[in-house]
Amino acid sequence: MYHSIGYLLVMSSLVLHQGRKIMHIPSLKVWKLREPNVKQEFARLVTDRKDDIFEADNVESKWNAMREVWQKATEQVCGSTKGPLRHSETWWWNYEVAKAIEEKRRCYKIWHKNQNSK
Repeated sequence: MYHSIGYLLVMSSLVLHQGRKIMHIPSLKVWKLREPNVKQEFARLVTDRKDDIFEADNVESKWNAMREVWQKATEQVCGSTKGPLRHSETWWWNYEVAKAIEEKRRCYKIWHKNQNSK
């Protein structure tokens, strides 16, 4: 160990890891089912494939068949999301809020200058 006037020699190594890219999992646009024409098309597709549900022999396979029918119909009628949001929008952020934040920052700068000059 090397000593000098109040300093120690320190040796270390730094390893940086590159972060993993988060994959987007597409989700079904189920909110489109509120529209009457989309709702009718969904109902038609489900009723066309109802025989698949009744052919299943036990509860578990009936549930899986029903889920698959609903999922396929929703994919065909509603579609799925394409990717993550590029720019998240905040619904409450409007012109009034932006002006208030701008005024707050302006006042803070003035206050900060006064504090530093003392």
